[in-house]
Amino acid sequence: MTQLASDDFNRANASDLGANWAGTDFDITSNEAQVNPALSSNLYSAVTCPDDGYVEIEIGVLETASDNGVGPLCRAAGNGDTLRGYFAQANAQDLHLYKIETGAAFTLLDSTTGCAQGDIIRITFVGSLISVQKNGVTVISSVSDSTFTSGAAGMWGAVGAVAAASVNNFAFGNLTGGGSPYTLTAGSGTYAVTGQSTTLTYTPTGSYTLTAGSGSYAITGSDALRDISIVMSGGSYSLGGQALSFIKGYRISCTNGSYSINGRPATLTYSGATPIIISAGGSHVLKVPNVLVVSAVGRTKWVNYLPVKQVTPGASSTNTFNNDGAIGVSILSSGSGLTEWVDYIPVVEVSDPDSGRWHTDNTGFIPIVEIT
Repeated sequence: MTQLASDDFNRANASDLGANWAGTDFDITSNEAQVNPALSSNLYSAVTCPDDGYVEIEIGVLETASDNGVGPLCRAAGNGDTLRGYFAQANAQDLHLYKIETGAAFTLLDSTTGCAQGDIIRITFVGSLISVQKNGVTVISSVSDSTFTSGAAGMWGAVGAVAAASVNNFAFGNLTGGGSPYTLTAGSGTYAVTGQSTTLTYTPTGSYTLTAGSGSYAITGSDALRDISIVMSGGSYSLGGQALSFIKGYRISCTNGSYSINGRPATLTYSGATPIIISAGGSHVLKVPNVLVVSAVGRTKWVNYLPVKQVTPGASSTNTFNNDGAIGVSILSSGSGLTEWVDYIPVVEVSDPDSGRWHTDNTGFIPIVEIT
């Protein structure tokens, strides 16, 4: 969020607000912008207001009558009978969000409870969504209206019981922190963009493409390692907060980078129905499943352990699920500090005949080969 312009009205009394303002409805009285005449509006002309942004005022003298008062004005143009835009109007009894068309047609979009002297009233506008904040807290949430998409920032005032309702401070700005833009395109998912560093966190449920010049990205969630394509010229990568892990059936390609399986350099070509493709410079670690050999005592086969048998797979048959293949694993020496079924798969080595390979019956087992 960047402030683009402001005015504290700390200057000599005058019949208008000065050269930075268009219109002569508000005047300067006792270092405040005072409503004059009964319906007043002024637009800030020295700096262009962004199409998406915020405008805020600090209430000076508070209007006490309902449906009157001062407030910020956005996406505005014209003056008097030609005024149009959106404005918030604050008094002791209520806070309204209005749309005004052609200077006379008022539409009440939403309202909430009243305000006090010194309150900061902000109107925020992004796309078709208009909201109002009081002292940093959203009190009118995301009203949808697309009548006006651009215009100036300014102030609105209407007096009823108090002839001298006023504004003590005024400011407006945009809602971005600057820097290079980033584009995230996906079929579905949740996204959060925070701060100028543009950190993205999302839980993928489909196929995603993340494209940017540079930055830091975190991809989290139980499905974080599925159907992801990353294309980036520079930056750091973290998938699920850990090293890249693949259990089966993926293709990994890289034009400039080093890869290893458990510390061993390797050239990898894994094919699967929904491959993961990673194209980026850098160093990546690819892991195989961890298994821990446990005792069968007190355990039930295929329920809380997997029966396995170490075999020698045929040529190029590692991770091929047929009678000649075996799944590649890393065999742990200890499970201390690790969680079963999370950090490793509990297995029991059996001596069943080879006819049980890949069978899930009483004499069946999963053939494995240790990758060291």
